[in-house]
Amino acid sequence: MQPLRIDIGPTSLSRETDGSAMGDILIRCPQTRRAVRTGLTTDMVIFESLPPIAVPMRCPACGHVHRWKPEDAWAADVPKLVYSA
Repeated sequence: MQPLRIDIGPTSLSRETDGSAMGDILIRCPQTRRAVRTGLTTDMVIFESLPPIAVPMRCPACGHVHRWKPEDAWAADVPKLVYSA
């Protein structure tokens, strides 16, 4: 079963079969100052374990390539989804 992704602005929720949610790892675009997704989620990596190296990414806000380090990023606060069956 594919995760259900619900876009809610600068964060996103994913509902797996157990109902858990994962938060996107975000950075601020230096051109637009908007929060943008890095493409990583807290479910994919343990945020604190990321090495202190610059990671390139193409910014969805401005189209430029930005290099970000873990100290430039934050994990979106995502509440756990509650479903009634």
